[in-house]
Amino acid sequence: MLGALGGLTAVREGAEVTVRTLTSRPAWSDVDDDLIARVAAAGATVGQQVTGRPAAGGADTNTAGAAGIPTLDGFGPLGAGAHAPDERIEIASLAERAALLAAVLVGI
Repeated sequence: MLGALGGLTAVREGAEVTVRTLTSRPAWSDVDDDLIARVAAAGATVGQQVTGRPAAGGADTNTAGAAGIPTLDGFGPLGAGAHAPDERIEIASLAERAALLAAVLVGI
């Protein structure tokens, strides 16, 4: 989005467009690569395959990530409709997600 805004140009003669980025909170940075590798290793100890990838959007993790703190999101239960009126979780995933979180906490 920031790239698209930065590329705006005036469409009327004599008009000017000035774009300044006052803050940027990337959802993923290089410092997160080591952390996802550690979480994947912890997941393997409880029989789970964990992968990670940059994702668009905003989350509380953007604040910590912008400060250079390795940060991951997505430890909650599986489900669909995040932050929408039809948001739901898969009850069966609760134990699996708790086991992953416990393995991460023990391993880190």
